Amino acid sequence: MLPEERQSFIYSYLYQHAYVTFSALAQLLNVSHMTIRHDIQMLEKDGKVTIISGGAKLNEALKQELPWQEKAQLHHLSKRNIARMAEKLVEFGQVIYFDAGTTTYEIARSIADQLKK
Repeated sequence: MLPEERQSFIYSYLYQHAYVTFSALAQLLNVSHMTIRHDIQMLEKDGKVTIISGGAKLNEALKQELPWQEKAQLHHLSKRNIARMAEKLVEFGQVIYFDAGTTTYEIARSIADQLKK
């Protein structure tokens, strides 16, 4: 895994869990403690995280919504399952409205795929 991929994973993990230890990340990513420390130092330099005793936490001052592409990957299987269930509720000729969101995107995609069949 490339450093950028690890750092993206770490940032996403912290967004979900708020705090993580260096040891837990090293085990999750199957890399050394020093590799994790370096990745977190890079994230801290970017202002995304704060290093605390034994680990890191999300930088609250800059807490922001995850980028769309990262959100789309979170709980992706659940989003696809929701989309498959929702698709069954829509009948041909109905008008439906979608707000922005990664789950609604999956629903729209699933319905569009069904219409192609």
